[in-house]
Amino acid sequence: MIHSKPRGKGPSEGFSVAAPTSCSPASLRRAAVELATDALRRVGASRMGSVAYDSGFVARLTPILPGDPTVQAAARYLERSALPDGSWGSPVYNPHDRALNSLSALAGLAAAGEALRSPIIERGTEAVRTALARITAANQLVGSDLLLPPLVERCAELGLEVDPDAWPYRKVGRLAQALYGRTLYSGHPVGHLIELTGEGGDPVRIFARLTASTSGSVMCAPSSTAFGVERAGRPDARAMDYLRRTQNPDGGQRHFGPYELMEAAYSMYAMRGTPLLGLPAAAPALRLLREAWMPTGVAFSREFPAVDLDDSVLTALVLAASGERVACDFLDSYAREGYFLCYLTDRRGAVAPNLHAVEALKVLRHPMRDELTEIALGYVRKNARPDGSFIDHYSVSPNYPTWHAVEALAGVDDAMASRAALFLAASQRADGSWSPTNESPSTAEDTAYGLLGLCAFRRIQPGAYLEEVEQGARWLLAHRDDEPLPTWIAKVLYAPTTMAKAAVAGALFAAADALDVRTASISPARVRLGEAQPVGARASTLPAALAPVADQTRG
Repeated sequence: MIHSKPRGKGPSEGFSVAAPTSCSPASLRRAAVELATDALRRVGASRMGSVAYDSGFVARLTPILPGDPTVQAAARYLERSALPDGSWGSPVYNPHDRALNSLSALAGLAAAGEALRSPIIERGTEAVRTALARITAANQLVGSDLLLPPLVERCAELGLEVDPDAWPYRKVGRLAQALYGRTLYSGHPVGHLIELTGEGGDPVRIFARLTASTSGSVMCAPSSTAFGVERAGRPDARAMDYLRRTQNPDGGQRHFGPYELMEAAYSMYAMRGTPLLGLPAAAPALRLLREAWMPTGVAFSREFPAVDLDDSVLTALVLAASGERVACDFLDSYAREGYFLCYLTDRRGAVAPNLHAVEALKVLRHPMRDELTEIALGYVRKNARPDGSFIDHYSVSPNYPTWHAVEALAGVDDAMASRAALFLAASQRADGSWSPTNESPSTAEDTAYGLLGLCAFRRIQPGAYLEEVEQGARWLLAHRDDEPLPTWIAKVLYAPTTMAKAAVAGALFAAADALDVRTASISPARVRLGEAQPVGARASTLPAALAPVADQTRG
């Protein structure tokens, strides 16, 4: 029997407690439908919060394009977006994130003409020294060890008081420039780190080999695209058009994009198992995934050259939940002795792809299901943390991968799923919310992940965690429109806004099912859009359970 935990924790860090909110199942479902409809209509737009890292690369184009509105707006964004301590980056602290964002912001401001002795430059320079002292391999981001050295060198060239020889990874960075010379220009996923080449970057090869045919981006990254323009020393029309389209209204740049397939798959995965996938607004997003699906899987965007297991599995699971029949043999190429890869070019496993492999093998048919499941499970068991949680290359928050662990392990390893759910329950704050880290404020996004994990576990034990679900739903309903914090991991931390909103919608509807004792919870096994059909075929008719929800969005 799972018992509710004592409520001794939270918001002791000084975060406010929301006023009590009515959270009847009906009110939760209404809010879920509104949020889901809005999120699903945004799928494909690749929305994301602004980051200083990519904005700094755009501001560095000032000497080439001194009057360009996009370049000027990026510089103004950097002037306004410094944190209280003078650094740039996510409020959820990670020293690699702070160092990269701050160095890029300083370089961008200096290139845009900011005086080197101005308060914003001096405070920012001091802030990066503080981040330097806290950098370790344990909190590394995607390629941050390789990106720091050339960025420090660029700051020094612009006259900023940073010493390239005093920074960590300087030898690693120079070695990477030599070792990755050919690979960076080959279409390999590491090409999205092309700015690590620094002064050695070849603009001819950057634009000839790494530019996407549709958007004009360099490897779907504003920083890489702006870096190519800077190395060329002259504007490129398609690249600048891309940078204009990835600029947010606040003048800042998104961290990457387009990422339309990731946005669709991750958003709808959070709604899987609820009638929200039957909303009219879901049809274009489902069509997007259906048309993009290949036997080898999908990438995060149709423009990115490398497929990956995570985007492929979540796409396959969403399509299967909508009534499609999806072959599972794409998993075979990712399997290695002892783990599954994320990218086929990776040299080691990671938690998320192995969890996703477990879930795909559980839901989709595969002739070697048992053997492959044991491979993924072995890796997952070795990487479970002592408290039952998981952490991965996706997010600094354990709540996201731990929710996915419950989804994957339920019915496969119930004991491990139970420990994961217990972690989520134990880490809930007294006001019902969850936070990405102990030091950070509560967020609607992380509260959604906590609720989704507990609701998924209730499929194993229906009476579990009802109190936690109710308190979490109450808090989430009151905070459902809060903006997400940058907690997702790439070169720096970023916030995929549509995906966060979709998770909130899915969590509210799942909580409504859990709290509505008069109606059995709707699980993936009970929600089917007609009979399973091959990918590309249309689902026949909506089940009766979807009609009342769908009607709320019509007219």
